[in-house]
Amino acid sequence: MKKYAVKKERYGNKILSILVYDEDKKEFTIDIPEDVAKQEAPFMMSLFLKRGIRHIGPEWSIRWVRERVVPVSRQNIGQILRENNMQVYDEYALLIKNEGRSCQDDCYLEEIWPYASEQPGGGILQSAATFTVMAEEKRKQMSKEAIRFILHQSSANYRKPETYENKMTYPLPPFSTVIGAIHKACGYTDTHRMDVSIHGEYGSMGRRLYRDLNFMNSTFLL
Repeated sequence: MKKYAVKKERYGNKILSILVYDEDKKEFTIDIPEDVAKQEAPFMMSLFLKRGIRHIGPEWSIRWVRERVVPVSRQNIGQILRENNMQVYDEYALLIKNEGRSCQDDCYLEEIWPYASEQPGGGILQSAATFTVMAEEKRKQMSKEAIRFILHQSSANYRKPETYENKMTYPLPPFSTVIGAIHKACGYTDTHRMDVSIHGEYGSMGRRLYRDLNFMNSTFLL
């Protein structure tokens, strides 16, 4: 069993849920602590809280996971797997490599199973509370140094991943784009945890017709 605390920086890195992965069954489940309100929980989990449900089974847990990883149907999925040193598509491996981060929110994962209580009655939520204390102590010991980038682009498209026919764009680059660019520039082959803040302005959002021509897994924009 692998257990991960789902946290959100907006709420002071509070544990909002526990994601459990059964390595034998290759299944996910989610448990939501009693002290988490529906307005704090990630959107999909808040829908369960409205119905008084704090345990989410495999069927819906995998849907939450799939919202946070590259889909297997992505055109350049082969290149993505090679860059992550993966031979086959694995939702769990992709989720952990990116720490569960998504451009749709500021949630992330932190592993908690090494700190799980071995005593009877310890349970997942008690272990999560123990991990929170240890994680915050480690965070306080980290350096507060930061690097600031000031970038200008005449035009760009940060496509929303859920759009296909109409490729809508974010006005500013999402967290995943910036973190990925930093990893590429630094030559990182493993995930490096970093806190990112994005601020900026945009002049306008243009709309024009285009056509995608796909040849041998390459895309040309006309």
